[in-house]
Amino acid sequence: MLPGDVLLVASFISYLGCFTKQYRLELFERKWLPYLKKLQKPIPLSLGYIGANVLSLLSDDALIAQWNNEGLPSDNMSTENATILTNSIKWPLMIDPQLQGIKWIKNRFAENLTVIRLGQKGYLDTIEM
Repeated sequence: MLPGDVLLVASFISYLGCFTKQYRLELFERKWLPYLKKLQKPIPLSLGYIGANVLSLLSDDALIAQWNNEGLPSDNMSTENATILTNSIKWPLMIDPQLQGIKWIKNRFAENLTVIRLGQKGYLDTIEM
C-alpha cells in the first residue's frame, strides 16, 4: 500500500497546496482516486477512502497538537497547510485568505520569510531580492 499512499501524498503536497478546501476535495476524491482505482492494474492504497487524512503519513496527533500550541488554528485546512509547509524542500505557495496561519508561519519561520500580499505596492522589488 505504501507506493500508492506515497504517490497521493506527494501529489497532494506538489499540486494542491494553493487551492481551497473544496477544490482539494474535488480533485482528490472525484478525480485522482477514481482514476487510480480504475487503472488496468490498480495501485494499492490505504488512503483511498473518502474522508481519509491524506497527509497522515507525514504528521501525527502529537505533532499537530504541538503546532496548535504554537498558535496554528486547529481546522483541517490549516493542518494540511502546515504539513505541506513543513515537508517541502522549497517554500510552497500558500493561500491564507483569512490570515489564520500567518502568525504561526511568522513565528516558526521568521528568519527566511518574506510575506507578499496581492496588490502590495512594490511586490516585484520584494521578490527580486
